[in-house]
Amino acid sequence: PRATILSGVSPTIDGRLAPGEWDAAVTLTGFTRHRSPDLITPQPVAKAAWSPEALLVAVQIPNPPGQKAHARATDFDGTVWADDCVELHLDRGHAHKQNYQFILNALGTKFDAFGGDPKFNADWKGAAVNEPGQWSCEFSIPWSALGSAPSAGQMDGFNLVINSSYLGGTLTLAPLKSSAHDTTSYLHLFYGKDMGLSL
Repeated sequence: PRATILSGVSPTIDGRLAPGEWDAAVTLTGFTRHRSPDLITPQPVAKAAWSPEALLVAVQIPNPPGQKAHARATDFDGTVWADDCVELHLDRGHAHKQNYQFILNALGTKFDAFGGDPKFNADWKGAAVNEPGQWSCEFSIPWSALGSAPSAGQMDGFNLVINSSYLGGTLTLAPLKSSAHDTTSYLHLFYGKDMGLSL
């Protein structure tokens, strides 16, 4: 799978997708359970864009009617992945090598790693809003934390993994063959100028 994302989005990173903030972003959906080809229902919806300064991603995840998502970790680089959370994975140049990993749980607690090593710590923004029926989060990952900014037309490997107690466990945007660090399975994320393609 592939997607082309655009520039021209300048959201406030507060975890809430305000009307109009993400209109120029590409929509990414079609999540499946890990190691299953079946689409889950209801579907989370992600938005992705880029700027000269950062990669920008937002995700909305359904909660049970009248209930909030489950999350307990409050320490940076703690056991955030054990909560209801969103993991953003990036493989620069889609080189099928080490990946960057950024996680936000439903409380807005952050985790980051490079090549699976949590000693990697980057200066990035993230926030979440957990409400009955839905929770949402926003990421702003500066290119300075990822080596360098891309040029239009360049491509990275990209995936979103969602851990959701309501939707049945681990969900993935790209059809992973093994773990979330399986960069060979990531979708091809192109940086475009003029038009976006939604999945």
